[in-house]
This record gives sequence, structure tokens and C-alpha cells, in this order.
Amino acid sequence: MQREFWEQRWQDNQTGFHLDQVNPYLRDYWSALNADNNAHIFVPLCGKSLDLLWFVQQGYRVTAIECSEIAVKAFFAEQGIDYALSEHGPFRVYQSAGLRIYQGDYFKLEAPMLEDITQVYDRAALVAMPQPMQQAYAAKMIDLFPASVSMLLVALEYDQSLMAGPPFSLIQDDITALYKQHFTIERLHQQDIIQQQPRFRARGLDSMIESVYKLTRP
Repeated sequence: MQREFWEQRWQDNQTGFHLDQVNPYLRDYWSALNADNNAHIFVPLCGKSLDLLWFVQQGYRVTAIECSEIAVKAFFAEQGIDYALSEHGPFRVYQSAGLRIYQGDYFKLEAPMLEDITQVYDRAALVAMPQPMQQAYAAKMIDLFPASVSMLLVALEYDQSLMAGPPFSLIQDDITALYKQHFTIERLHQQDIIQQQPRFRARGLDSMIESVYKLTRP
């Protein structure tokens, strides 16, 4: 799943992964990270997620990364938010009150660009990548945030012999293999959501477990 794949999905309006509401898991489980009032949140592969707006409304600062210019512009247009546009190396930077979105390649981010991040919210980034890229993604995440940064991670589990991703299946052992040397991993919630997912039932699935994980530095 190279960057061009996701840019094409936005170009073709194939964005079934986008939620038209704030993710309910964010509302229910964000408090588990004990974020301070002045927390600075990083949201990878953010699309045009309304979760960004939720964070800003709570008073947090937010920095996000998204490869698609279409998605970033759509977020600001649909929410009626004015922004300033600048450039930082290979990135276009969209800035508004409390929110900064880097438009470009996640793998080209550098730690100084994210130096005071306190929490990470991964709702749709890791599951968007096949296994080899998941390993590179997690390694990059660890390099970017060597300090005590905690993470809320949403993952999906299903039989990949019945359906090819994306989204890709991630069992707890997969997440442990990616992050165990740097994080303590706790599953906060799991639920079979297949009855609410007709598009995945149509692709042959009879079960899809959505899980919420809390990752903290030991």
C-alpha cells in the first residue's frame, strides 16, 4: 500500500474507511491515556477525520500527517475552518488554531517536527498497511517518539483468507511483536462489529473484531 494507492482512493472517492462522526472509541477510551490539558496529540494518516476536530474542541494541540491533498483540503472546507498554508521540506503544512496537518509522506517525518508530542492516536493508520509496511511504520513511530509517549490504537481482526485488505487484520500478537520492546500493551475493548459492516459481509466475512489498545512506556 504505497502512498500513491491512498492518494488514488481519495481521487476516486473510494473512502469507505472515513467515518462521518467522531469515533465512539475515542470518546469512550481517550481518558485511559490520562492526557494533560496541554497535551499535544499526533494523528497519523488522518484523512479528513472528525476526530481531529474533537481533539481541538477539548483544548488539545494536534499535529497530523496525511498523504492526500484532497483529504486535507476537504477537512478544512467541510468544517469551515480557515487555514494558513506553508511549506516545510517535502511537506505542505496546513495550520489553523490548535491544528497542524503535514501533507506528505509519513516516512519522511523527522523527530524535531514532533518534539513535544505527548500522545498518539492511531485509528486507521496501522491497519491500512500490509505486514512489511506495518513493521516499517512501527519502527518509524518508535524513532519519532523516543520519550514517554502513550498511544491509543484501534485494530481489526478477521480471517484474511476470506478477504484481502485493506484494512488489514491485526491480532494482539502482531501488535505485541511490533511494539513490545518499547511499550506496555493493554487491550481495553473488543467487539465483533460485522453486523454493522455490510460491505465486509458482502466480501465474505462472518466476523470482524474491533479492538482498542492502550500502549504506554514501561
